Amino acid sequence: MALSAARDLPRLVDQDTRELPVVASVVIYKGALLSVRSSGYVGPLAAGEQFAGIAYESKTGTGTNGAVKVRAYVRGTFQHALGSAAVTDLGDDAFGTADDAIAKAGTTYVGKIVGFIDGSTVFLDIDTAFGRTAAP
Repeated sequence: MALSAARDLPRLVDQDTRELPVVASVVIYKGALLSVRSSGYVGPLAAGEQFAGIAYESKTGTGTNGAVKVRAYVRGTFQHALGSAAVTDLGDDAFGTADDAIAKAGTTYVGKIVGFIDGSTVFLDIDTAFGRTAAP
């Protein structure tokens, strides 16, 4: 149905972070890659789950799903370890394999490699990755 009057839409001021509900009984460390469990709550990244971001802070889930929330970056470019990194990796897709690891192949898309630092470190851009498993 078409609008019949003006309206205000609430807007997130901070476009880079979100507060996400944590799955019960997990420990999330600052800087961890996160993923969404089938329950809809987030925890440390498990390959095959949807990417949820990078933990802005450390949090420990309690005995109840969602009782604790963690702030997470959902946009931005981050320095990250990548084994056998090469300058030719620029523009390649990156996939999370654990809460502390990315690879050039996998089942949980976490972003694009946008910078090369050395043979074990790259810059990872996560802007297009939130809520994905496969590359866009």
